[in-house]
Amino acid sequence: MKEIESLWDEVRELSLGTSSTTIDHLPSPPSPLHFLRNYVSPNKPCIISNAITHWPALFLWPNVSYLSHSLCHSSVSLHLTPHGRADSLVPSTPTHDSLCFASANVQRVPFPRALDCVLNSQPGKFVAYLQQQNDCFRTEYSAALGSDCDAHIGWATEALGCLPEAVNLWIGNHFSETSFHKDHYENLYAVVSGKKHFLLLPPTDVHRLYIRNYPAAQYSYSEEDGEFKLEMEDPVRYVPWCSVNPYPSPEAKESEMAKFPLYFDGPKPFECTVNAGEVLYLPSMWFHHVRQSSDDEGCTIAINYWYDMQFDIKYAYFNFLQSIHYRSTLTQPKREKYSGCCWSLLFFLIFRDQKVPYYHDKISHGAVGIFVRREPNRLSSLNKRVDCRIKDEPFFFPFESNPVVHFRIVVDFLWMLDLMKRFQSTDEAAR
Repeated sequence: MKEIESLWDEVRELSLGTSSTTIDHLPSPPSPLHFLRNYVSPNKPCIISNAITHWPALFLWPNVSYLSHSLCHSSVSLHLTPHGRADSLVPSTPTHDSLCFASANVQRVPFPRALDCVLNSQPGKFVAYLQQQNDCFRTEYSAALGSDCDAHIGWATEALGCLPEAVNLWIGNHFSETSFHKDHYENLYAVVSGKKHFLLLPPTDVHRLYIRNYPAAQYSYSEEDGEFKLEMEDPVRYVPWCSVNPYPSPEAKESEMAKFPLYFDGPKPFECTVNAGEVLYLPSMWFHHVRQSSDDEGCTIAINYWYDMQFDIKYAYFNFLQSIHYRSTLTQPKREKYSGCCWSLLFFLIFRDQKVPYYHDKISHGAVGIFVRREPNRLSSLNKRVDCRIKDEPFFFPFESNPVVHFRIVVDFLWMLDLMKRFQSTDEAAR
């Protein structure tokens, strides 16, 4: 299916407006409408400078003594691995080639001790990383550090129509590395000290990352002998994860390139470095791999804001694309499996009973279309409903006085038309 591979280039040239491996770099924060129109709606990443220059955190947090003193009475979640790669693929046993998805050992410890572990990490013994996620900044750190940074990114909040669902603090060192993965959030990632090095791939490149199911495991750690043990979950649980390591060792490079040609022979990933004082907008469902460089104190510190993504036609588009078994999977299913699913989804999403309107919310954390049914508890949070039910005539969009809402409606409509056109071409080619 050449259409799949042509899509990789089309997204770069048409949606992202570039065939290079760089992303836009804005010298100052955009207006909410500019951010929504030029980056959120086209699902396009960018780096923003001078967005957090007013934060006291920029000059306070790189001082580890300040952090230790401010959080001297706080207990935090510390993640430990033998090599700095948590939530990644590792051999299930030292002598076995099969891989498993390994999670870090997590300990609740006083912050001064946690910071000391980060600063004294040594691969082969242990690598420590404060990376709890799950809104850890507001639950573990904000009482002491909350006044040092903003509770949300103002222009992003206005553009997205909601406050962050989670705010996370990351304190690590240059040994820590995050494997390729995606998040169902609009991510505003602010670096406070050190540097973060990202590799980015758009959602359309899903087949290039060879996502497969791996048995889940977790590290246990004995402080007495300083030994890690990898324990498989019982009963077995499988985690779908990206198989590609973009930085294989020299001795493994040739075999990795042979196993994953769609990645290594396809379009290069977008590369960017986010420096202290800069913010990366990482769109929902973009795959990203992260490495980091420490500051003079030996730390890399960042805080990110997860805004709930809008579960619109782009989400349905990605799920359908992911369901197509291409060269990155072991078996090739019958075409009818995804074709029938495609038209059923479109019929239900667009040409459904007239009594069920198409909802489009003014605030992004409400779901739309069939996803309103999937998450009925979010109906109460919808700030505005726009009735776009199909009538006897073609699509009818009522005039919207709010330009942000009107723009979102039009974008969703164009995504629907493009989706239908592609799937119709696929059906015709198969006949």
